[in-house]
Amino acid sequence: MNRFVSVSLVLCALAIATPTAHAERTTASDPSHSAAARAWQASYSAEAAGNYDAALEALDQLPGALKQSYTASYRRGWLQYCAGRHAESIAAYGTAIEIEPDAVEARVAQLLPLMATSKWRELIKAAHDVLKRDPQNYLALQRMALAQFNSQRFPEAEQSYRRVVKLYPSDLDMRAALGWAVLRMGKQPEAAELFRGVLELSPKHASASSGLQAAAARSGGTR
Repeated sequence: MNRFVSVSLVLCALAIATPTAHAERTTASDPSHSAAARAWQASYSAEAAGNYDAALEALDQLPGALKQSYTASYRRGWLQYCAGRHAESIAAYGTAIEIEPDAVEARVAQLLPLMATSKWRELIKAAHDVLKRDPQNYLALQRMALAQFNSQRFPEAEQSYRRVVKLYPSDLDMRAALGWAVLRMGKQPEAAELFRGVLELSPKHASASSGLQAAAARSGGTR
């Protein structure tokens, strides 16, 4: 009887211990149950709810060096941008760039807050840094061209827009933007031709339509 009781107690102890041991093994083998994974998911869930401050706070719960990692810094840049805190976004992306200086994505992402704050000179420099690493990067070319145009550096803007259009001939927005750069260079006939080309493909394209009107007004002609 005593032997039966002893065996029963051992079996009960094993039954109780097994789920705990299994949970520990699951946590160790399945990264989705780690503290880092929970912090990341909390950040994503808060962002989806539009709570950017909570999404940022969740990143502070990342364990150890992960809190200051490239990915965490990159995500802080994005969340700060979404929250409208552009200076903080630029700084966070800058931290990510320092951690991974050869990476392109943080440099491209940093163009967004630079654009939002109209820091055209800094944007042009940052875009050049991207293009040194990725000469055909669409976003860097497009945003650099916009910065050059808004800085009234029209010859440079024209050249940049031509590069984009050469790489992406069906991008009507870029073709219209090229038309505006050409128009600001005083080349009304060429600009009008570019705007007409866009309108043939997209008859209600607002930028091309207003550009064609502006080209006609400058040349003293009609549409």
